[in-house]
Amino acid sequence: NFTSPTDLNLILAKNNRLEIYLVTPEGLKPLKEVGIYGKIAVIKLFRPP
Repeated sequence: NFTSPTDLNLILAKNNRLEIYLVTPEGLKPLKEVGIYGKIAVIKLFRPP
């Protein structure tokens, strides 16, 4: 639910970038790749109230 309340998303943290995918019955659809200036050490689930 990262891109909308009804979407199922997969978020991958790869060293210095985040990859965001939409999960569909046909498979994964890439949505966005975000470069990070640094190294990703930890990623945690966060759901706003």
